Amino acid sequence: MKTIKTHADLKELEHGPFPEPLVKFVSELFSGLCAECDGDGQSLRENPIFVCEAGDPLLQWLDEAPFGPEYVERIELTGLALYRVGVLQDNDAFVQYLIPAGTLDEKTENWLAESAGLGGEGR
Repeated sequence: MKTIKTHADLKELEHGPFPEPLVKFVSELFSGLCAECDGDGQSLRENPIFVCEAGDPLLQWLDEAPFGPEYVERIELTGLALYRVGVLQDNDAFVQYLIPAGTLDEKTENWLAESAGLGGEGR
């Protein structure tokens, strides 16, 4: 798992093995979150973006989250399908997991596919 909290983290992601559409999506998400917190970045230290990699135990992490997922959505990018899972950790911390489709084990992939559409505006 890659944790994105700072511009340096984002730069590391750009030079890693991740596909360009994913890096672009994370960069735009990061920029938007920075703008929401007036560019101070403090919010991102408390509310990181996690990019999952093969072998990550996402379902275990979600089971350990005090409130479970707030939403699960499937996002279609050019040449890449991506899942985004938002999790409220406490009153001050909200994290997002980004999972390229086909990255995790079959049980997790099935859960993601079945859960896509959970929460968000359709709650």
